[in-house]
Amino acid sequence: MTTDTLYFAYGSNLNSNDWQSFCQNYGFPTDVLEPVSPAWLPDYRPIYHYYSGTRQGGALDVIHSLGQITPGMLFRVHGDAWAALDAKEGAPNYYEQRDVTVLNIAGETIPAVTYCVVPEKRQNEFVQPTDDYMQIVNTGLLAWNLPTTVHTQAAHDESLTFSVQHVFAYGLLQAEYDLGQSLTGIAQRQPARIHGQIFDLGSYPGWQPSTGINDWVHGELLTLHQPNASLQRIDQIEGCSDYSEDALYHRVLVTATTDSGEKVLAWCYRYAHAIEGQPIEEGCWRVS
Repeated sequence: MTTDTLYFAYGSNLNSNDWQSFCQNYGFPTDVLEPVSPAWLPDYRPIYHYYSGTRQGGALDVIHSLGQITPGMLFRVHGDAWAALDAKEGAPNYYEQRDVTVLNIAGETIPAVTYCVVPEKRQNEFVQPTDDYMQIVNTGLLAWNLPTTVHTQAAHDESLTFSVQHVFAYGLLQAEYDLGQSLTGIAQRQPARIHGQIFDLGSYPGWQPSTGINDWVHGELLTLHQPNASLQRIDQIEGCSDYSEDALYHRVLVTATTDSGEKVLAWCYRYAHAIEGQPIEEGCWRVS
């Protein structure tokens, strides 16, 4: 593991008191994790299917779940942090390191490492966490201004709500095109805009994030009736199979602003390759 690798925390390690207490008890420095930014693990959800003897109850894991996002924090790792993390997580016997791609709300993808329960320790049923453990996790989330909804639902074995129920369409998914018409019935539409730049790639456009405060892209906000089923279909249309270089587009997170001024978290399909040329100045793409 290199010192440049970022660590993504989604559970008890969000809680600085819990982390510092462990480090002090086991002789590790307490200042080896440097906070970077909030982030979201796409297409994963929190779950309690592992019994922790240390916690005397269920402890968090994440599993793949299309359309769900798990909130957490990115940390830069210094000194003995990886050794401390491995020790706290019981790696590799209980948890194991996993390479993941996390997202921020500026449309960027970020490689990171997180910890997941090893398959042989997972149970096929819900494992109730203690109230103390739930409090540790929720306190950590709130300390970084992260939402607690899906973690709380997971801790009570409830169905998880979808934190992102919208898709921002800036190209052929808009209602005036055949591909957009093929989505009739799965979403409601309204005009919206997002920050970024849009490029004409010929028969379709490509969106890229931008730091320019006046860089806006105009399109439509789709509110999905059934996010998981709809996203599977839209992913296929957009050539978004994963977050590798082989994909045509990556599904990322953005903040969309409607004509009424409402701001919502939405999925957007970012072109996954370098783009040459100048962006469309008016930020609105139409078939030429």
